Formats: sequence, structure tokens, C-alpha cells
Amino acid sequence: MARGRDPALPLYADEFTRDTKVQSLPRELRGPLVHLWCIAWMEGPIRPSRIRGVARLIDASVEETTALLGGFFFETDQGWISQRLEDERSQRMEHRERQVAAGKKAAKSRWGNRTKGASGPECDRNATASESNCDRIDAAVRSDSSLPLPHTLPHSQDRDQGSSALSSEESSGHAARTSTRRGA
Repeated sequence: MARGRDPALPLYADEFTRDTKVQSLPRELRGPLVHLWCIAWMEGPIRPSRIRGVARLIDASVEETTALLGGFFFETDQGWISQRLEDERSQRMEHRERQVAAGKKAAKSRWGNRTKGASGPECDRNATASESNCDRIDAAVRSDSSLPLPHTLPHSQDRDQGSSALSSEESSGHAARTSTRRGA
């Protein structure tokens, strides 16, 4: 995203196909026009000093590019600007700001005025993976007999005690496969 601008250019197909100015263009210039809009959306005003380079980018002559700019953009001190794109950009920025404000409001109503980095039950995080928190959860689960306790697999206890959960046949087969892979 160039210079913090919105990367998504809204292109309304119904408006594009019904626009009489667009329809009056030869078909071979409609693609370069869309490309011009993309460049203007990403980079802002198209400076006159860049028209030759922009023409190469959109695969059009300098004359065609200048004609497209004159027909769909207006010239300012900063360069060629599409009023429609700038209106759309403003609407999208306002919408984004409203969404950010709504998200902050929702977060505040959910979490209150808790400060970041706080510890304990007032923490502003959804889940805190710490030993003390796990101990609290374990104690709560164990004190409520209606909750099922987590099960430990039988072989995991054997591994913890240092013995193998594999039978002697499985163990010898595993050792043989391992040594064969290592080239022993």
C-alpha cells in the first residue's frame, strides 16, 4: 500500500458499463483508463512530469494518455486528479474511521478501562497462558465435580516415568527402521 492509502480500488461495474464517456472511448483505451485510475488510486495525483512513464505503464501513447487524463481527470497544482476517485477515497476513509471508532467503543464496553500489561483477573487479554493462571483453572475444574477432568493417555504416564510405551516387537522394528534410514 503506497503512502498509507487504501489498496482496494472500488470499481462499480454497473456505473462503468453505463457511463457514456467510458462507452464513447474506443475499446483499446478502456483498459488504459482503468489502469490510470489504479495508478491514481495508489499514488495520488499524476504529475505532468510523469505522463511519459505512465503512458508506458498503461501501454498507450503520450497523446492517448493526455487525452484520457483530460477527459476523466482535472489538472491541479499537484497534478491530474480524478474527482470521482477522491470522493470515493474520502467516503472509504470516513467509513474506516467510523469502523475504528465502533471497534474501540466495543472494546471499551467489553474490557472497560483496563490497562495494557495488567496482570491477574483484570488483565485486558482474552486468555493469559501462565502457570498461575493454569493453576487457577485446574483448581476451579477440580472443585466443580460436575465438570469432566482431563484424561491422560496411559502411554504418556509411561513416558514420563522413563519406560517405553512400545511393545518389544514394535520397539525392535522401530530401531531397525531407524538404523536403516541412517545407513547403519
